Amino acid sequence: MGELLADHATLRLGGFTDRFLTHTDHSAWPGLAHAASSIDTAPFVLGGGSNTLGTGTGYAGAVIRMATRGISVRPLGGDLMEVTAQAGEPLDALVAFTTAEGLSGIEYLGGIPGTTGAAPVQDTGAYGQQISDTLTRLTVCDWPLPAPANSTAVNAASATAPAPSRPSPDDSRSSTSACV
Repeated sequence: MGELLADHATLRLGGFTDRFLTHTDHSAWPGLAHAASSIDTAPFVLGGGSNTLGTGTGYAGAVIRMATRGISVRPLGGDLMEVTAQAGEPLDALVAFTTAEGLSGIEYLGGIPGTTGAAPVQDTGAYGQQISDTLTRLTVCDWPLPAPANSTAVNAASATAPAPSRPSPDDSRSSTSACV
């Protein structure tokens, strides 16, 4: 038996998982994905648990808690900067960091619960700002799932896909990248 989901959700709801795994190192993803896919039910990826409601019966599969942390900045020239954040980094911490660095583009997302990795999935936004307004790149981690009967399996270990870049350089001075 895994862990109690209620211990990892802000509303404190949810029974036990069959297996609970914590992802803290980006390079360990292939092994973690393999361990998670050894159970017949598709793995469930959990961030900060702020948008998660679990049933009292729990989850009959593996839960992967995204706990990678870290924020880095790279100058792009002029007044442009690229900010890279790990998926498990709290979104509010990323906003606080960029604001302290004098960067603009996501400052209105402060106070929104959840992780940086969940922000692009939900296109998190507030007060006219969306994470997609400044997002320029994502690193997406995936795992092979069992093929349904009468179909061909497609396996992808990981992929990097550019996100659409909508703002002009004058409108945005930061970008984010996350392993979701």
